[in-house]
Amino acid sequence: MLADVPILPVAGPVTSSPAVRTAHVAPFSHANEQASPGFYAVKLDSGVKVQLTATTRAGIGRFTFPASADSNLLFDVGQNATGASKDISMSAKEKDASIEIVGGQKIVGRVSGGGFCGSGSNKYTVYFVAEFNRPFTKFGTWNDSAVNGGQRSAHGPHTGGFVGFDTTKDQLVGLKVALSYVSIENAWKNLDKEIPDWDFDAVQKAAHDRWNQELGLITVSGGTDEEKRVFYTSLYHSLLTPTAFSDVNGEYIGFDDQVHVASGYTQYANYSGWDIYRTQVQLVAMLNPKEMSDMAQSLLADEQQSGGLPMWPVANHDSCVMPGDPACPIIAGAYAFGARDFDTPAALRAMVKGATHPEVREKICPDNEFQAWGSFGDYLKHGYLSPDKHSGPSATLEFTTADFSIAQFAKTLGDTDTYQTFMKRAQFWKNTFNPQTGYIEPRRHDGSFIPVHPASPDYYVEGNAAQYSWLVPYNMRTLFDPRIAIDRCGKLQKKMITLAGCVL
Repeated sequence: MLADVPILPVAGPVTSSPAVRTAHVAPFSHANEQASPGFYAVKLDSGVKVQLTATTRAGIGRFTFPASADSNLLFDVGQNATGASKDISMSAKEKDASIEIVGGQKIVGRVSGGGFCGSGSNKYTVYFVAEFNRPFTKFGTWNDSAVNGGQRSAHGPHTGGFVGFDTTKDQLVGLKVALSYVSIENAWKNLDKEIPDWDFDAVQKAAHDRWNQELGLITVSGGTDEEKRVFYTSLYHSLLTPTAFSDVNGEYIGFDDQVHVASGYTQYANYSGWDIYRTQVQLVAMLNPKEMSDMAQSLLADEQQSGGLPMWPVANHDSCVMPGDPACPIIAGAYAFGARDFDTPAALRAMVKGATHPEVREKICPDNEFQAWGSFGDYLKHGYLSPDKHSGPSATLEFTTADFSIAQFAKTLGDTDTYQTFMKRAQFWKNTFNPQTGYIEPRRHDGSFIPVHPASPDYYVEGNAAQYSWLVPYNMRTLFDPRIAIDRCGKLQKKMITLAGCVL
């Protein structure tokens, strides 16, 4: 997900360190690409042909090099999407990237990463294993700018390793890889279970068939071939995350940095919480209720290990980005659309706990730039968040959305008291609605509104007043209430009412 173990084929010797980012690049033309669900191929400008396919936890590749006595594959473990760092730790384990070249055909290693979306609270370690279908003829490592031929191991940021092959006669090099967030031993188990041999075509066919089954859950008619391609590409993208996190033996690293076993379900990770609760969750629940149920159960496991439902979990820690409490509408939405095979009583308890004890979440996410959990008391006291508490009106609406989700979920489980309590809280959105303008607007502690232009992003998270004013799907009737509309228009007659105000 975060490019933790970049692998690059190089047609030629390794003469300079890949830690220097311009030392080794792979130009190519999109005209030389092929891509379909479960398969990718490209011919690089260097002449190397690459074919890749994958299973849930492993992958296999075929690299066809030009005829050469010195063709190489680079494993740049010290450079990932957010930067491997010695400052990132999860436990007493080694804290930085490492690689070890084992024997004549294997490589193992690990990367400690984190910092997703600038977060300081998300930290994880991923382990990897790699095996080649033939012995390599040379190997080495690098550390910063130094290339160390013949050296088998390296660790630290800006490190990596390479293996070379003589492709003058046999130009094909096969590579299998697998990941685990628990251990190198588990990564080998994942590889042995999911890709036990070297049959690339069989793995590709299995991936193709699996994706064909998934995409075939929706049949469309009409439209052009291009429009159908766009539709199914979008459907494909919607099913890429969250991702399986537990290994083939059920083990996974939890939010408490301890190894747990997902018994009877698959543990998932990497929820883009704020971005998915409105639509993707509902789609996945309808198409794959078992998987969506496992995703809900995974959030509960995260809560049990950390003390609170996560906002935006990456691997086994919460990145804490974006506003609101998105796990609540995720769980409630999943249940409403048919994914119900999870511990629903525990889910409701976790949702209510997070909505009534903000100090728990504040401890987990003390540096959330979008909202101060310490200000949650203001939300309960005043019925809204003032703009000096981060995003103000948009954060208020995110919380009322969570409240409505809790209410509806409680109602389906027969908990009338909780339903009534949170339905009342869900109406806090009215406290940020300015009847004089017809918009959800920032409001000071003294109750006065701060004028904003409807298109201005000030006081709103990735939006504006014109957009966020629609975020009351649980009470649209009141939003369009004629009495509110008359007040908005200053009691003028013969006007057509719109959310933006009054127009002739």
